[in-house]
Amino acid sequence: MSIDETAARQVGLREAIARIQNMRDEADADYSHAEPESSAEDTLYVERETLDRVLDVLQILYHGGTPMQGAQAIASGSEK
Repeated sequence: MSIDETAARQVGLREAIARIQNMRDEADADYSHAEPESSAEDTLYVERETLDRVLDVLQILYHGGTPMQGAQAIASGSEK
């Protein structure tokens, strides 16, 4: 991968991380206002957890990790 390709990849990953973080923040705000023990709260919890895993994978890739390391992060997150 050339330096230009690597730089473009990093920019794309940074943008994706920022978008997912914004989505995560919105889900977190919605979760804090959800009716306790409701299906909406459950749905928002799953959304937050999913976005957290996506962020983990993007950050692994951003810092030079491989897609396999990203897959392992998802697998280990689902075991928690």
